[in-house]
Amino acid sequence: MLSLVGLGLGADAEKRDDLAMTTAPYRGVFPVAPTIFDAGGELDLHGQRRAIDFMIDAGAEGLCILANFSE
Repeated sequence: MLSLVGLGLGADAEKRDDLAMTTAPYRGVFPVAPTIFDAGGELDLHGQRRAIDFMIDAGAEGLCILANFSE
């Protein structure tokens, strides 16, 4: 686990570090968000929003952004 104290994040870092020790682990589905392109090879931001909305509406607990899964 990454210690917040070692990052020099202020006097409350030890309290935050203790909280991290008691927080439940991530659970559920965390899909990797794909990068959506249009037919011309440009980013399709409308398509991107639709893909993200779909994953959220389908019940994803979180999203993996900028992950490498061989797009």
